[in-house]
This record gives sequence, structure tokens and C-alpha cells, in this order.
Amino acid sequence: MQVSRRFNAGLTLIELHVTLFVLALLLNPSTPCMLYLVQQKASDVTIKHLHRAIEVARTSAITQNALVTLCRSSNSIFCGGKWQQGILVFADQDGDRNLEREDKLVRYFPFLS
Repeated sequence: MQVSRRFNAGLTLIELHVTLFVLALLLNPSTPCMLYLVQQKASDVTIKHLHRAIEVARTSAITQNALVTLCRSSNSIFCGGKWQQGILVFADQDGDRNLEREDKLVRYFPFLS
């Protein structure tokens, strides 16, 4: 007499639900910690972008021997908006601290929201 062996290669729907439920219970306490880590990483990236914008402005001022302005900008065209939206770095020819036609745009740093 030959016995056939059947191998079960999958999970039943109830086994899957129980597994997901246990996994959710185990991961639930770590959620606030993960949110803190994500916020901390976003802050670190913003600080690095700001530091880089200041470095670019300083280097441009030295190499061009000109007044270089760093201002907040919501686009790469005008100064204005919020600091969280982006930073413009430009060589300010007339010293009025506004990006105009005669001024040379050095770089625009957009920030992720």
C-alpha cells in the first residue's frame, strides 16, 4: 500500500490573519520611535542643505570678489516666501538684495516639504 504525501506550500487565510495581527502587535510600540527617527532625519537633511547653501554663497563671494546674497525663495525667480520652501544664492551687482536681470544666479536650493 502506498501512502501519498501532500505538502502544504501555503498558508490559510486564518493563519495569515493571525500572523499579521501578531506582527501588528509587536510593531505597534515602535511606531512613535520610528516617527521620531524620520523627523530627525528630515531635520538633519534640512540643516545640511542650509549649510551647503551658506558654503556656496561664501565660496562664490570669494571667487567672484562680489557681494553674494542668500535669500528665501519659493521658486528660483524671486526672493520671498518661506525659508522652508527654498534658498536662492545670487551675485548681487547693485546690492539691493533682490534678484534682478543684471544679477547672476549662483544656485537655487529647493527644500522638500
